[in-house]
Formats: sequence, structure tokens, C-alpha cells
Amino acid sequence: MSELVLGGSTEYFDKVFEDNLKERRILINGEINADCIEKVVLPILDFNRQDKYLEQLQKKPILLMLSTNGGDVTTGMTIIDTIVNSSTPIYGLVLDMAYSMGGLLLLACHKRYCFKHGTVLIHDGSINSGTTSGAKFKDLNNFLNETEERIKKFVLEKSKMTEELYDQKYGSEFYMYPEKAKELGIIEYIIGEDCKLSDIL
Repeated sequence: MSELVLGGSTEYFDKVFEDNLKERRILINGEINADCIEKVVLPILDFNRQDKYLEQLQKKPILLMLSTNGGDVTTGMTIIDTIVNSSTPIYGLVLDMAYSMGGLLLLACHKRYCFKHGTVLIHDGSINSGTTSGAKFKDLNNFLNETEERIKKFVLEKSKMTEELYDQKYGSEFYMYPEKAKELGIIEYIIGEDCKLSDIL
């Protein structure tokens, strides 16, 4: 058996991914980046295609399992659009952490679960600027500000966070255990308290 490398693509990891995919379980294990288009977006689109002519209750939910520090905003927003527009239900499960963009992906899911010691992080985004001039930096800054406004609107729509609380926490690292995340409507169910793990597997 090959060694399983976190976020890697060893033969063993690929087999685990494929076996779970057959059961409509998708794992984001590591950074959210362009690879997620192939490993997350395309399977969701394919499941929607398979379910196109099924009644809603006949559609087997997709389980999106999260163990991520976050990652690329552009890719993340594409995944969010895919989840939100999926007619096949997508359930989000925080395994250990759903940080930054991972927390936003969680919010996009139609039902949201977390293990008792899982954690969520909601914070402002960051970007590495490769610009070489002040004018270009201003353009980038304007784009980033618009992106932040879109994210704020999304968080407020999908959670119970007030605008006052969001603005208060903006710029800080807002870590949450599931009890706080549930209070704010970021998750709905704590595994082992509100439901059994077997209920979603």
C-alpha cells in the first residue's frame, strides 16, 4: 500500500478518492486551487447530469467533506456557484477544519454538518500582488474590494451573522468550534449530538 500524503496524489489517495466518488462523496483535502475544478466541480456537474430527469426525492445527495485551510478565491467562488446551482442536494461535512474559502464552501452547501471538534474560520481574503505599478495596484485593490463585498453579502445571506458582527470581525481571524458555528447558522448539525454519522453516509 502506498503512503498516503496529505493533499497529495499517490496511488492510494487516488483510489480512496475514486472509491468515495462512486458513493457521491467528494473530499477536499488540502488547498483549494485549480485542481478542484477537476476533482470537485466536474463531478458535481456530472451528478447533476445523471439526475437531470429524476424527481427531487430520488436524487442521492452529494457529501462534500472538508479538511482545508482555504485557498484561491476565484476557484472557490466557482465551486460555490456550482454548489448553489446544483439541483442534486450537496451536504457539507467539516472533518477537522473548514478555514477561509473552506468556510465559504461550507456555507454554500444545502445542509451543513461538523464533527464535535471540527473548526471553522471566517475572515477577510488576501491576495499576493505581482503588480509592478501603482495604477495596476489600484485596479487590483478595487477588484479585491468588490470581491470582499460579494463575500460579505454571501455570508450574511447564508448564515445568521448580523452585519454588525461581520463588520466587527472583519480583518480578524474568527475561529469557531461547532457550537458557535451552529449558533451563527454556519452549520446546522453537530455529529454525535444532533445526528449520527450514519445518517449522512
